Amino acid sequence: MPNIVIRGTDLVVELTRKEQLASLRKQIVVPLADVTSVGIYEDFPRGIGLRCPGTGLPGYIQAGTYLKKGVKNFVYWRRHEVPVHIALHNNAWTGIIIGSKNAPELIERINSARQ
Repeated sequence: MPNIVIRGTDLVVELTRKEQLASLRKQIVVPLADVTSVGIYEDFPRGIGLRCPGTGLPGYIQAGTYLKKGVKNFVYWRRHEVPVHIALHNNAWTGIIIGSKNAPELIERINSARQ
């Protein structure tokens, strides 16, 4: 699972080498001011769109950039993880969807940093 870190005024998605290869990204850095909401992604994986580029094995892993009708999400999710959606505005990304084994704690940590 990618590591979500708050560094000053930025939210950073740190990826291991394996996660970087699967998602074709090194890391994602967005200002906390761009985060509009954080919650469980209910329509996952149906609602994320087409992978472009990245890795996907249905039911096992979804990783990379996903596009759907003008929406651009970075996704890294593996089986048995709960998808957490970080909605963004004023950013190249519309959102970040990260799989988590402890989604409530991740959501609370991000929301606390935003305040």
